[in-house]
Amino acid sequence: IAGTQTIEKVGYITVLAGQAPTQIWCDDFSTPANWTIANISGVVNQVWAITTAAPVGSYSATNPGKITSASGGNYGLFDSDGITTTNVEQWSSISSTVGVNCTNYESVILKFQEAYTKYYDSTLVYVSTDNFATSTRYVVNSNYTNNQGSLNPENVSLDISSAAAGLANAKVRFTFRSTPSNMGASAGWGYAWGIDDVCMFGVLPGYSLPIPDFTA
Repeated sequence: IAGTQTIEKVGYITVLAGQAPTQIWCDDFSTPANWTIANISGVVNQVWAITTAAPVGSYSATNPGKITSASGGNYGLFDSDGITTTNVEQWSSISSTVGVNCTNYESVILKFQEAYTKYYDSTLVYVSTDNFATSTRYVVNSNYTNNQGSLNPENVSLDISSAAAGLANAKVRFTFRSTPSNMGASAGWGYAWGIDDVCMFGVLPGYSLPIPDFTA
């Protein structure tokens, strides 16, 4: 006859203390040479800017407006609403030029601040260790609906361990994409995406915060 048996084991599982991530690298756009801008769609006036000014679009000037980041000063801005030509391909990226050495870390977290309002667009982060010959893509703000905005600033945290941990020359790319051909007739004219205070944090081997992963 089938039955059950219960065994109690006291102190059977030991959970070691983790370690808070330490800052490896941080950039607040105060040195524009640390970033490179590429317009993928081929329309020359649709590019990111490193600026201290607020967006100029009639909607984006106040929604989301200029990012109120912790560092202030320069920040990265894609002002979709400020582009005079509407319903056209908007596909532009801004990439870090400084490779970050993450070889000593078993986990890496990317953190940045943003001010963003969605309208038929995608906001993407790519991480690469081979100068973007290949990269790992992370979708940001996928939970927003059209005309919904973030806090100003919004603190964003991405676990990029699979792309950067244990590797050298880690670089990050922010891509704004709003293309009518992929997102419908209303795409190609959005609000804005401002980013600032981009940082990588790492945890040394053996010190990652514990994640329960067992069955009994």
